[in-house]
Amino acid sequence: PAGPTDGELAGTLTVPGIVEPNPYNQVVVRSVAAGQVRSVSVEVGAQVKRGDLLATIHSPDLAETARLYLSMRSEFDAAHQRLTRLEGLVKIGAASQQELETAKTEHTRHSTDVESARSRLTLLGLTATQIASLSETTSMDSVVRITSPRDGVITTRSINTGANIDGATELFTVADLSAVWVVANVYERDLGRVKVGTAATITAPVVNGRRWSGRVTYVDPQLATDTRTARVRIELSNSDRVLKFGMYADVAIASSDTAKALLVPRTAIQTIGAQSVMYVTDPQRPGRYRERSVVVGPSSGPTAEVLTGIVETDEVVVDGSFALRAERDRLGLPPPAAVALVVR
Repeated sequence: PAGPTDGELAGTLTVPGIVEPNPYNQVVVRSVAAGQVRSVSVEVGAQVKRGDLLATIHSPDLAETARLYLSMRSEFDAAHQRLTRLEGLVKIGAASQQELETAKTEHTRHSTDVESARSRLTLLGLTATQIASLSETTSMDSVVRITSPRDGVITTRSINTGANIDGATELFTVADLSAVWVVANVYERDLGRVKVGTAATITAPVVNGRRWSGRVTYVDPQLATDTRTARVRIELSNSDRVLKFGMYADVAIASSDTAKALLVPRTAIQTIGAQSVMYVTDPQRPGRYRERSVVVGPSSGPTAEVLTGIVETDEVVVDGSFALRAERDRLGLPPPAAVALVVR
């Protein structure tokens, strides 16, 4: 047995992290009209450019809106002619000023109606040229084209051909993978060592030999009550798309501060199920040992930090901990109780 070391963690704080999308660089593409999906042009993972066709939707709304626009435009043209004629008549005294004001009001109302219908057609995917060329003889096929609003990658697709959808249904998510977030969870006791602007080095276990450098851009002011950790964000360039959403990462946050820590040899820690345990000598009964549930913090080489579960005066079993764990399995003892983190 040996006692834990009351040491210091200095220089670098290493915590687990996960790669997440930058929500400011992703766009949810929604349906602009109710109808039936006629075709879908992209799959999840496809690279798209701004304006690329994603899907087509058969929607009677398009034809109806086009007919409404033509009707509004016809009424506006008639109102414009009346206003022009009255302006000439007022000049020669053949019409009253009140008639002219009424005509101006009607002209403004029809102009507003035309612009409203024009905006709706634009939302449904028609270009300014297509809208200008509409006429009573135009044959509308009622097909709404859904295009990509930005360059990026399709990360979600919620529709298939033949599906009936409502207006504002979420169809796709287009995300920019050239920059990602790495979000790490830092224990409450270590937050004093992490500040916005602190340098960080990120490695990913599945990408051997690769390191990314960044800086802390955000420290969550709210702690998770169950783990007593705060989310810390590092923004990274990912132009080669090596980092994938959901990928695990190790985050080494540089710090000039030091923190007191209770350190033990890593061989003293055993894991039973999801719970870490250690064995300490029983001072009242020589040769007997007690099992303690512990919460383990950062590791550094052959030692690990114990956040709670033991104190400085405990004598812990180091080399014989595995044998004690095997003996408790042989005896069929119940699983150890989980222990909550208590910040010292």
